[in-house]
Parts: sequence; structure tokens; C-alpha cells
Amino acid sequence: MTVRVGSTRAGIRSTHPTLRFRTVLILAFTLLVVVAAAVPLALSERTLASMRRTQVEQQFALVSSGVRSRFDAQFGGANAVLATLAAGFPSDTADEAAAVRLARVLSDLRATSPVALAIVFAKADGSFGLARALTPADRGRAEAAGVGDAAFEVQTGATRDGSRSDSFAYLDATFGILARSPPTPAGYDPRQRPWYRLAQATDRGVVTPPYRFQDYSVSGVTLSRRGGGSGTDVFGIDVTLDDLSASLRDSVAFDGEQVSILEDDGWLVADSAVTGLPLMLDRADHQSRSGTTTGLDRVDAVYRAFRRDPDLRAMDLDLPGDRVLASFATLRFDNRTFLIANTLPDAVFDAPVLRWLRRVLGVECAVVALALVLALQAARSMSGPIMALASDVEHIVAFRGLRAPRRPSRLREVARLSEAVDTLELALRAFATFTPPRLVKGIVERGAMPGLGGIKQEVVVMFSDIEGFTALAEDVAPVDLTAQLSRHLAAIADAVIASGGTVDKFIGDSVMAFWDGEGAAAAACTAALAAEARIAGLNAAFAAEGLPAMRSRFGLHRGEAMLGNVGTPGRMSYTVLGHVVNVASRIEALNKEHGTTVLVSDAVVAVAGRTMAFRHVADAVVRGARTSVGLYAPVSEESGTVATSSAPLGVPAGAPSTSRSSPGRGVADAGQARSGSLAGSTPAEPRPSS
Repeated sequence: MTVRVGSTRAGIRSTHPTLRFRTVLILAFTLLVVVAAAVPLALSERTLASMRRTQVEQQFALVSSGVRSRFDAQFGGANAVLATLAAGFPSDTADEAAAVRLARVLSDLRATSPVALAIVFAKADGSFGLARALTPADRGRAEAAGVGDAAFEVQTGATRDGSRSDSFAYLDATFGILARSPPTPAGYDPRQRPWYRLAQATDRGVVTPPYRFQDYSVSGVTLSRRGGGSGTDVFGIDVTLDDLSASLRDSVAFDGEQVSILEDDGWLVADSAVTGLPLMLDRADHQSRSGTTTGLDRVDAVYRAFRRDPDLRAMDLDLPGDRVLASFATLRFDNRTFLIANTLPDAVFDAPVLRWLRRVLGVECAVVALALVLALQAARSMSGPIMALASDVEHIVAFRGLRAPRRPSRLREVARLSEAVDTLELALRAFATFTPPRLVKGIVERGAMPGLGGIKQEVVVMFSDIEGFTALAEDVAPVDLTAQLSRHLAAIADAVIASGGTVDKFIGDSVMAFWDGEGAAAAACTAALAAEARIAGLNAAFAAEGLPAMRSRFGLHRGEAMLGNVGTPGRMSYTVLGHVVNVASRIEALNKEHGTTVLVSDAVVAVAGRTMAFRHVADAVVRGARTSVGLYAPVSEESGTVATSSAPLGVPAGAPSTSRSSPGRGVADAGQARSGSLAGSTPAEPRPSS
């Protein structure tokens, strides 16, 4: 349980961000220079940006106009032929003769629109006539039929005797029939094709989404329209998109420029930089994984931006490793809407601007560098001494002392601050001599003033007292006695501090110390034995100097106490309070009765006995206590006097065992002398509980 009395001052450490004084000075000088040069530079950049935008708009106007012209040239002729066929095709049956007429129409159309590959005429009963132009890549079928010089392939489909069949014929460039194939079971039904269904649903011309043509190694779209004599016939023209992509590549005017034609539903129809079309955009697997931007990445990003804002006509687009300027325009053809997108690398128009900016920035950098040098020199002369003083203060509060003598400063404020730091070091060192060092360090580390109050905690308290000090004081001069006593007390205090204990106070010739935390009991016993050894060595030195010996006796007890600050807010003392303190003092006094030097209570043995050996001395009711206390003397490791029994003897009833599996640990016989050998002795019987 924690008890606090009074109030605690606010922490002395700063928690808000800080800047170095030198940094502030340099930034101030640099900011003035940069602001003076940045204003005209920003105005120039705005003008250049406007000029760049105008250039982009002009370039895109040229590109979009060219794309429209190409689109009209390639698709406009096919659409006009389709309208003519739908208005009055001179055939009511889809037979071979109708297919040959379609081949003638296709030949004329390809003279102006080489992207047209096939024309089909389909009726509501599923019969059809189809004429295909044989490209060099599709000569294999004609060569297999023995007519390698064929220019066209015609196909007809009809229903005879309840079954469907298809027939093929090959035509030369004059439309003469070179060969025919016998009818085969039908595998093609035009009524199931998208172009047929779309045309049946409207009186206008329609365009299918792009797809790969079954009979060609190219992709394209089919233009279709309903018409004919019955009004239910459907005519269609297959148009390849590969030539459209080639024409877009021819329209590119700048390195890195990319022109794309997309449908509003995401199909990439033609592109100057992407192959393998058509492709559906706005898919995650199109994104480049190499950290660079591909042509597909670019057009995919453009389409995403257009989907977010269909009214967008121009934008700057940031891509991985690339920044482009994008412009948009829409193109309506029959039932479909196309998007024309032109993207240009930012560097195309920024290169001249960047060259001009580099020159200006070069001049600015030179001016800024000169300002930095001057600011650095000025800041160093002012901040250097301040930083040295700050470092000295850090060493002082860490109890490491000053690093080295400081050079005198010519700045009056710095000189006064240096004197204050010297005074601080003197005050802190003086404070630490009157107060436990760990308490002083704790105050500094917490950054708060100590207050009255404390915490309830288990501690081990030790009292020491010099044997026959009153008589000794009568025979030795006060000056000599003070010097000798100080050496004696220092030996005890050093042993306490070395073991992690705290010297509470010096009371005449006595020392009061305590230990808290894990392992406190064993540490306290070790410190008492170490102090005893130090005093023996010190007395040898006293004898050599002709001084009388000083022998101290020690008493230790473990229990709960209040550990903290007592006194007044203006003057307080860090100490332990409680019954455990009185008992420890009384145990020390019992050394005289039992002829021992160090006595510890059974409460200490109950914990320290797990790692140290003890011998039982007696049971006693100390003055001021109501119950009997078991008294033990710790056995020094160096003496080799350990209990021979594996079970500890003389442990108070209810106390934890003091033995471990390692030999030589336990409680020694009470009947043996403190300095006598324990080897080969018979252990005492356990004493009854008090």
C-alpha cells in the first residue's frame, strides 16, 4: 500500500520538442535567403506551368483529331457498306450465289478499309452466307484444299431435310470458284452470336464488344445491322483492331507518348504501346510488380481516373517511377462510346522548364551555402559554450563529475551560467554526502521534489555498536578519536553499500542501515560478515599506528516497516520506521550477553538460511517485544564450519527450511563457539517453537 503526504512538484524535465540553439540560428539565416529567392521563382513556375498546360492541350487536339480521322476512315466505310446492304441486298436466300456477291462487296470495301475481314448475311431460320478475305496468315486452309492462290473463302449454311449443314467454296481474285467442299454437319449458328442478337434488338447499327475472331489470329469487333427484304435479315462486317493499333503507333509524336482507345465499359480496343488486345482494364493483375510502369499500367491508371470522374478531360497522373500528363476525349460510334486517351511523360514538357530551374537553383544554392557558412560561424561561437555547459550539467546530475575544465567565455551570460554550473556541482556533491546516494539519484531521475510519506515494505535492518566506546572516548583525545572513528564507520558503510544496502544514519559510534527488495536478508548477513572482516583488518592497521582497537557488534532483524521521508516539508529525512528497527537495536545489544559479534533473528534466517549457514545461539524476549525471538550467528564461508546434517537444525517452527541440496548449507549447533570448528560435530536437536 502506498501512502503519500503533501504534494509533489511538477517534473523538471522538458517534455515538449526542442531545437538546438545553433540550428535555430542557421535556420533563421537560411530562411531569410530562401524566402527572398523563392518568391520570384514561384511566380515564374506558375507562368511556366500555364504554358505547359497550353502545350499539352494543343498536342492532344492534334492527336484526337488524327484518331477521329483514322477511326472514321477504318470504320466509316464499313458502316456505310453495312447500311447499303441492310437497305436492299439483292438476294432473298442465303446461298452460294449470295455469298459470292458478298465477296465482291468485301473486295471493294477492303480497297479503302483493309481492316474489314469478312461480311455475313444471316436469316431468321439460321441460314447464312459468309465471305472471308484470306490473309497470308490464313492460307493454310486454302492450301489444304489444293487452291493456294485463293483470295476468298465463302461459307453457306442451310437446313435440308431437317438437318443443318455447311458448305465451303474458294474463290480467286476474279471471284471464280476454284474448289468446293462437300456439305458437312453444321457447327455455326449465326443466331447465337452477339452481333446477331444486338442487331435484332434495334433498328440502328450496333457494334459488339471486342473479341478474338475464331477463324483469324487477330481480334476485332463486328458491325451489324438488321434489314434486308424481310426486315429480319442481319448483315455483319468483321473489322480487325490490330491495324488500328498500328495507326495509333504512327500518330505518336514524342518519346514515351501513348495513345489509347477504350470502350466505356473497360475494354482496351487499340493502343500504341500495348499488344495482345483486346483486354479488360481495371483489374488488379494488370498492375506492374517490378516497381516500374508499363504501358498497360499507364492506360489502366488512366481508365481508373476516368471512371472516378467521367467529366475529366485532363490530369496529372503519378505512377510508380513515372509521372504523366493525361488528356481525354470521347467518340460515339453507333451504340458504343469510345474514350480517346493520350498520355505524355511529364519530362516531355518539363525538360526545358527544369533546365531553367536548375540554373536558378544553382545560383540560389550558392547564395544559401554562403549564408550557411556565415550562420554556422556565428552559431558556433554562441552555441558551443552553451552545449559544453549542458553536457557538464548532464555529467553532474549523473554523478560523474565534470568532464574537463571549461574555457572561459567572452560572453557575459555564458560566463555567469558557467559559475552557476560550478555551484550546482558543489551543492549536489554536498547533498549526496548527507543523503543516501541512491535517493539523490532517484530524485534527479524522477525530476520531481520529494514529499513526506512512504511505502509499507519488508526490510532488513542492521544496527552496529562499538564495544567499550565510552571508556575509549575517555582515553583518546577528541580530535584523534574523531579521525579513528570515521575510519571505522567508513569500513562498515563501505560493506553496506557494496552489498546494495542503504546507510540510514550514524548515531554516535553506531551505524543504522537497511536493505529492501529480493535477496535483502542474504545481502545484509553478507554485509555484516564483510564489515567484521574489514574491521579486523582495520584494527591491525590501528595497532601498527599505536591506536587502540575498535570492535563493533551487529544485530539484524527482518520485518515490515514504513520506508520513506519523515520530518517537515522544509527539512525531512529518508529512513525506516517500525517495530523492526527497535528489535534490530535490541538484538545488537544481546551480543554482549552471548559473546558474539553478529546476531540475526529467526526472521532473517527463515529467508537467508536457504543460501547461508547459521548456528543457533539462544531464544530471547527482547526488550519492547512480547514474543520470543530466535537468535542465530551467521557462519562465514571462509571458516568452513558448516552443519553436517542434511536437514537444518534450530529453525523456528513454521519458518521455511534453511537448507538446500548443496552441501554445507543449514543451521549449526548452538553449543559450538562462534569461532570454533563445526566439522565433525553432532548437530543439535531442533529447538521447540517459542
